Amino acid sequence: MLRSWNISHKFDSSNTQDPIDKFLTVYPPEDEEDWELIVKMLEGAVGSFATVDVAGDMPVGETGKVNMRHGQNTTLTLDMLKGLDVKEGGSLGSYKQYVGSAVHGGSLPLLINGQTMFFSKTMDAPALLNPQYIYMAILVGDRIVPDKREEPNPAKVPLPPGIKAFERQ
Repeated sequence: MLRSWNISHKFDSSNTQDPIDKFLTVYPPEDEEDWELIVKMLEGAVGSFATVDVAGDMPVGETGKVNMRHGQNTTLTLDMLKGLDVKEGGSLGSYKQYVGSAVHGGSLPLLINGQTMFFSKTMDAPALLNPQYIYMAILVGDRIVPDKREEPNPAKVPLPPGIKAFERQ
């Protein structure tokens, strides 16, 4: 169904008894007007299956069997920040630190390694560049925010038209 609509996606094809957090990831089109139709289509397709609560995801739609989260697939680079108030502001450990009104990290430092921008989870330079120590940086409008995987909407972006958060009873 997703292929026939030319909607980018990936799925877990492993055959394991271990619980997984999701079996399908859908990368919706840029036009948010199409998202409501996609959510309804997916709800119809998975309606008879059981669901699991996924940490960091927000159940949406009429049944709550489809979850969403905001994130960014593309690594944020300096080239993507043209025109925003972001400037080099010294260093933290071996990383350059960036500051400016576009940086919305809630006091977490925005750092760069090569071309990859990320937030340290503490005020110190991260020991390693892995999710235990850093949040990837994402660009939402004109704001650079941490992509906190444990939060479904770290940048507090309004839900697209027609998409409603599902409230579990």
